Amino acid sequence: MIKQIAYLKPLLFLLALCLYCQNLSAQQTATVKSFIQTTDHIPVGDRRNDLNGTPCALVKVQVVDDIERVEGNKIGDIINHGVEKWVYMCKGSRNMRIHFKNHLPIRVTFRDYKINGLESNRVYELVVNTPNQPGPAPVQVQGSNLQMRVSPSNATITIWGDNYQRQSHRPQDDGTLRVYLPYGRYHYLAKADGYNDMEGSVFVNDENKWEDIRLQAITGTLSVECNTQGVDFYLNNELLLKNKSDTHWIGPIEPGEYHIEARKKDYITKSQRITITANQIAYANFGQLLTKSEQKRIEQQKLKEEKDKAKTEADALAKKKEKEIAKVKEEQKKQKAKEEALRKEEHAKQAKIKREERIKKLEIKDKKSVVLGVTAGYNMAAAAFSNDYDGETESVSSFHAGLTIDFRLSKSFYLASGLLFSIKGYEYENRRNDIREKGDAQYIDIPIQASIRFPLGHQTKLQLNAGPYIALCVGGTVKDDYYNSLYDESFSSAYSGFDYGLQGGIGADINYHFHIGVNYQLGMASSYQNRNLMIGIGYRF
Repeated sequence: MIKQIAYLKPLLFLLALCLYCQNLSAQQTATVKSFIQTTDHIPVGDRRNDLNGTPCALVKVQVVDDIERVEGNKIGDIINHGVEKWVYMCKGSRNMRIHFKNHLPIRVTFRDYKINGLESNRVYELVVNTPNQPGPAPVQVQGSNLQMRVSPSNATITIWGDNYQRQSHRPQDDGTLRVYLPYGRYHYLAKADGYNDMEGSVFVNDENKWEDIRLQAITGTLSVECNTQGVDFYLNNELLLKNKSDTHWIGPIEPGEYHIEARKKDYITKSQRITITANQIAYANFGQLLTKSEQKRIEQQKLKEEKDKAKTEADALAKKKEKEIAKVKEEQKKQKAKEEALRKEEHAKQAKIKREERIKKLEIKDKKSVVLGVTAGYNMAAAAFSNDYDGETESVSSFHAGLTIDFRLSKSFYLASGLLFSIKGYEYENRRNDIREKGDAQYIDIPIQASIRFPLGHQTKLQLNAGPYIALCVGGTVKDDYYNSLYDESFSSAYSGFDYGLQGGIGADINYHFHIGVNYQLGMASSYQNRNLMIGIGYRF
């Protein structure tokens, strides 16, 4: 019996070997058709990082089979998009081994396709061919619309892919383009006259998303020239050059139609229409600008010449055509009245333009991020003491002056500060103990206030200010009259030379430059606490 079992072992081994070979022959080998690095970067919503926080590379495997697992520096699970599977791998990966459900595994060495290692945050395409085999029905490749928004709308879009030959398409008038394509990766090239070419790639699936294509215009150059000194040049009513003369070159400028003007105060404005074309230079020469008085003299000279000519002709025909002379004079009066009316109309038009320019300049200044100014005003100062005093403390009058600075953080919110010289103090009297004391303190104040500003009428803003302040005593004395003994000492010796506290108030900006306001300081120093009401006016540059 033992000998029979010994003979069966080789037979069982041969049977197992035959079954294994039959299984291998049933599975066929997949092959790599192509492996490339695309021009795409991974969208923010699709990114993954490795254990060190470095963004991964994305390998999009296009294969008509299921992937069971991937060996290599893979991060996370495989994402199945039908015939396209997304595999995230670490930066610098050099190979991968893919195990399929119905085909033998394959090993892809990236160096064989001129890629030494995967780059971070880049997209790669791996196309795998799988031979036909019996078994489950092949996967039916579906399709969807490739949807694009194209600017400019006259561009030509050329699209191609592995199963789609190169074809050119034109967007509709609104710039939209829809092309029905099978699922998969496609490349496109966008071209338009006067614009730089644009290349890219896109994946078509059932997500029904739009691809935005905006071509960058090829720019041109503008040359402006004027023989008058101190001229401002405006392009489409926007300041282009300020206080210039001679010839200046401006670029790059997008192709198109433009309106350019040469302006100077008390001079007649000149304007031209110019066309900027790609890779070309457009010239605008304004020559010499004339003042209003010069223009008026030219018009008057022209009018005088016309009158002299009319008078000469009238004298020659005086004896024969007296009626015609009267008619000519009447026409001249009407012409003069018409010219006067035109001059008044032009004067009113120029006045309106000046008002609009003045308002526009104020609006531009109001948008400055940092604004300097000066201020000065009246102080009504008093004090509070940490010790208990039986007497009465009265306020004293003084002044403050210095610099201000505003930081514009938003349309209505500012940070207001400055550097102020401010005289403060107090008067104290205790009649019961016959004590009289007067403090005269000179401070350098630095307020730091949050300022909320609201429009209030035409070119006027209301301010609400609040915040801390710090102050450094730089001078002053304390004079005492105690039991008929007079003495004085420096203020910083009697009290602390440093003060701090809270400050708040209300104010108004008028016509951008002028400011009035009321602020109250509440000192919080330990030994001596200032109380100061400040009324000031200021000017902003």
